[in-house]
Parts: sequence; structure tokens; C-alpha cells
Amino acid sequence: MKTAVSLPDPLFKEAEIAARDLGVSRSRLVQMALEAYLERRREEELTAEINRNIEKYGDPSDGEEAWLEHSRQVLAGLEQDE
Repeated sequence: MKTAVSLPDPLFKEAEIAARDLGVSRSRLVQMALEAYLERRREEELTAEINRNIEKYGDPSDGEEAWLEHSRQVLAGLEQDE
């Protein structure tokens, strides 16, 4: 899909240099940067979800029963979805 994006001149110039150094087009550079950003964002969201569960159910490495019970419930839910 084609789209137009406005960039400040200094950022555009730096992107031009980076694209040239990498041997890719500006479009490919923007695509690579966006992919990397979105992957990092997904990882941060997953980490936040894990941390919320640790706060709620305890650290699984501590062997807390609440965490184990939660894990059992999640697995049971997955089995029902199959």
C-alpha cells in the first residue's frame, strides 16, 4: 500500500544516508524501522502482561500455588478451544 509521510528535514536526510549505507530504498528503510518498532512494542506488551500476572499470581519461580492454579485454568481453557 502506498502512503505519504511527512518527516522533518533532518530526519529525512539521516534516513537518506542510512538507506544508502544499507543499500536499500527509503521505502524499505521505513518498512524495516516500522517492523522493528512494532516487534519491540509487542515484546513490551507481552512483558507488561507477564508482569501483571506475576503481581496477581506471584512469581512462578517461587512455586506459588496461585500461579500453578492459574496456569492450570489457562491450559484448561486452551484445551476447550480445540
